[in-house]
This record gives sequence, structure tokens and C-alpha cells, in this order.
Amino acid sequence: MLEGPDIDYNGFRFTLDPAFGSHVYVFEDVATLEGATAHNIRFALTPEEYCQTWCLKVYRVADFEQAFGSFVFPPAGYRGGAAVVFEAQKTLLSFQNGSGDRGLETFGQSHYNVSNESLKYVFRGYSIDKQYGISRERTDSRYDQEHGKRPYRLRAGKSRSGDQT
Repeated sequence: MLEGPDIDYNGFRFTLDPAFGSHVYVFEDVATLEGATAHNIRFALTPEEYCQTWCLKVYRVADFEQAFGSFVFPPAGYRGGAAVVFEAQKTLLSFQNGSGDRGLETFGQSHYNVSNESLKYVFRGYSIDKQYGISRERTDSRYDQEHGKRPYRLRAGKSRSGDQT
């Protein structure tokens, strides 16, 4: 566990908004396919097995390209993965050392309705030098209800987030 708000882990640095808490858990995740493996770093607010509430993932693109021939952001995955079935408010976001797209998404492998519970705030982008893929997910419904924050609301086709990467 790393104490914030200024997080520094193996050269990866970011500032954790105090509204989310004072610390993050760090996980070294492994992707394996047909004997090939690649690692990524996942920062999470809770000690969860996979990203269920809030996480920031950092991928060394060259490791994934060497292991699998290409780099693919989740949820697509290397075995087919899940499809994005709903997308809203997709916006380009630039920051000091990179850029990418952020928005609201629902993804899955079968048809189901889109609701507040299925929406995720998602950011996918790259460092300026394209050496690192950066992915951030936030599923508001459970985390925010437990911590007294308001989940996303859909009104007249508009989404409300207030979240920043």
C-alpha cells in the first residue's frame, strides 16, 4: 500500500485526489496467452482481485508487443474479450506527459441494458513517447454509494460525472 496524495512507484508518479482516499494498493498483474506473458501495474483504492471500483493501469507497450505481437487496451483483450456496447461523452484529454480519450462506457459479452450500475468512467491513452499505455476505470455505483458520493446519473441523454483523470 502506498500513501498519497503524491504517489511514486517505480518511476510512475501521479497525485491521488484526496476525495478518493489517502492511499492506493499496488498490484503487478500478468497477462498470459499461449505461454507468452506480459506484466502491467495496477493501482487500486481497495485490495480487490481485479478492477471493480477504481483503478489506474500502466502497460509497458513494448512488453505486450513482444509477447503478443500487438498492444490492445482492455476490455478487448487478447482472447476476444468484451465489446464496448455503449459509449457516451467521449472526449480527448491531454495532460503533462501524454493524452488519450475519456468517456462513459458499458461493455460486456452479451446483450443487457445500460444503466447507472453498468456505466464506467474510462480513460485510455499513451505517454508522450508511446512507451506506456495508460488505462483508468471507475465504476461509480458501488464505490460512490459506499463513500457517500453521487453515482453517475442519466438525465435527458446527458451523463454527469465530475470525475477527472
